Amino acid sequence: MNKMGTINRIRFIFFDNWHKVRKAVIRSVQLDGIRLFFLPFFLMCFVNSQAVHASGHKEVSWILQTTDALGVIDFCDQAKMLECRQIFDSPDIFLVSYTGKDLEVEIPGEIAYLSNLPATTVIYRNRRVMTRSTNPNDPFFLQQWDMNRIDMPLAWDITTGGITKKGDTIVVAVLDDGFDLTHDDLKGNIWYNREEVPGDGIDNDQNNYIDDYAGIYLDTGNDDHPLDAHGVNVCGIIGAKGNNDFAISGVNWNVKMMLVSGISFESDIIEGYRYILEMRKRYNESNGAQGAFVVTTNLSAGIDNAFAEDHPIWCQLYEQLGQAGILNVAATANKNIDVDSDGDMPTTCTSDFLVSVTNLNEDDVKASNAAFGPIHIDLGAPGTSTLTTDLGNGTKNFPGTSAATPHVSGVVALMYAAACEGFIDKVKTEPALAALDIRSMLLSGVDENASLSGKTRTGGRLNAFNALLGLADVCGGTSGELDIVSIWPSPTTNGRVTVQFETPDNEPVDFMIVDVLGRVIHEQTIQDPLFSVKQVQVSTAGFPIGIYFATIRKGKDVKSAKFFAF
Repeated sequence: MNKMGTINRIRFIFFDNWHKVRKAVIRSVQLDGIRLFFLPFFLMCFVNSQAVHASGHKEVSWILQTTDALGVIDFCDQAKMLECRQIFDSPDIFLVSYTGKDLEVEIPGEIAYLSNLPATTVIYRNRRVMTRSTNPNDPFFLQQWDMNRIDMPLAWDITTGGITKKGDTIVVAVLDDGFDLTHDDLKGNIWYNREEVPGDGIDNDQNNYIDDYAGIYLDTGNDDHPLDAHGVNVCGIIGAKGNNDFAISGVNWNVKMMLVSGISFESDIIEGYRYILEMRKRYNESNGAQGAFVVTTNLSAGIDNAFAEDHPIWCQLYEQLGQAGILNVAATANKNIDVDSDGDMPTTCTSDFLVSVTNLNEDDVKASNAAFGPIHIDLGAPGTSTLTTDLGNGTKNFPGTSAATPHVSGVVALMYAAACEGFIDKVKTEPALAALDIRSMLLSGVDENASLSGKTRTGGRLNAFNALLGLADVCGGTSGELDIVSIWPSPTTNGRVTVQFETPDNEPVDFMIVDVLGRVIHEQTIQDPLFSVKQVQVSTAGFPIGIYFATIRKGKDVKSAKFFAF
């Protein structure tokens, strides 16, 4: 063995026994304080010898797991590999780099040799990974305490909103006084009526409104929205463009907001809801060719000390909106009152398609000026001093239940972006039931909150991540028990078998295929797919003709089903 081979072997032996060496050195230092001076130099020599190999060659490298680490080191030395570095022990895993260039065309001979060694258990190309940052780069995000409170960074790891798995553009309808279409953090997420030609003075889509291209200003029937801070504040929480290196991030980084302005009277609310309902019904009836896929509405307005029985038309609208598949979110009063006895509109409406929201402050406590009610108020959400968008391309701290409510409507929209294709199929065929499913998952996913106990129906605060995990239970094949649902095809005439299964939770399970003699033919651990059907597909091309058993195991629970390989 040449000098470099000897050095590599010494280096391997040292790092393979790092913990023993470290303890020995520390013990020596403890016995003789004078030796402490030499410890940094001793460690630096070995650390630097490793660092020399941690060069920029990872783009053209392989990850290799072996049962013969010294054999790999010897071969790498003889073949003059560019890099041969142990990156993990127990098991022994190496990073191996080749000196060639045309790596995408063929596997170099040296790598082929390593892959054929009996001691090599796994070998595959080392691929670059991309950062999956949960926190957006918006400069004021660190001031958005509310987003961390409801676990938005975890939810953004799953989806940042925008479209469904079936390609539907998700829309949140916002009813408010006015808006600002030019705000740089909002303008990219505004919904436009593509069936309408802006400014031509014609009702192109024949919905009885002329030039309702960027939504509708109810006072004029067109989209000439008045400039108003309240609507800008609300929209920022729902859907300020995220990760665009500007201002803040909304609950949805990508979503479309339908603007409905001029909300001053109950009649405006009724007309606004009618406009929204018509757009969703058109979408449903045209299979997406017309209208808008409105999944939720946001109303951060209401009438204090009013009761549902005195406003029957308003309340009845929520049932109509719900039947079309729209879940509606509304703010309760900014008063410390019990709406169950003192009244509030619309939060005392009893429709299951309405979600009523109260306000929590930075201390995660119900705000002293926020209404409550264990019968009619569903949950709380962050509101007081929430940073959001404002007029003049700016930002501001936005208070009250008006700020709490768009957090909830924003999460509802985000849930549709995370939902699997199977759930979106239900949205298309049974929109009302799907909307109720979303409501159930939203409310069952709250975090318990002492200040809301006995004061809201759930006793909890909004949690976006938990709401999405509720979808995972629906879409990911979780059930009350471990079970194999189906195996197809059997016989396996196409050279592969697909096994679909259910689990009691979203944790990994062990999967194997055994033959009639009990020999394991295939074995793997299946990670939780979360938002898709739980299934595994295995090639049976090399299987002898015969009967086999697919088996899933979770702890002591085991389920098997047989199939025939042909």
